[in-house]
Amino acid sequence: MKDIKVKIMSLALMVMTLFTLSATEKSNNDFSKGDGMSSVSVEVTNISIGTKDKLGRYSVKITVKASNLGYDEYVKMIGVKWGTVRNHPDHRDSRSDGSTETFSAAWHTNTTYYITPFVKTNKTDGEISGPTVSKRTP
Repeated sequence: MKDIKVKIMSLALMVMTLFTLSATEKSNNDFSKGDGMSSVSVEVTNISIGTKDKLGRYSVKITVKASNLGYDEYVKMIGVKWGTVRNHPDHRDSRSDGSTETFSAAWHTNTTYYITPFVKTNKTDGEISGPTVSKRTP
């Protein structure tokens, strides 16, 4: 009888340990985003340089796309920052919704611009920046 009680207690202890571990373990699937975590990413998908205007600047269109949104995650703001000095943008534009947006700019001739996309969702604590890309005007 004592041997059966020890086995039952051991089994109960193992079950309680498993429940405790499963309750504290973080899941890596997309359905675990309710805890403020996000795996969203953002990137520049296209930069097209158009024609020159009367002031000698090129019209530019920059397309930005957010991806890897969770099942209940949505874009609150998506945008792009750009400038002629890497990591020091002096221009910024954003939209309040949509996972893909196109932004317009006017760039000077024979100049390299650095473009950084960013996104904010209902699951992020601020803006998430994507990789910076560069583009030189003719």
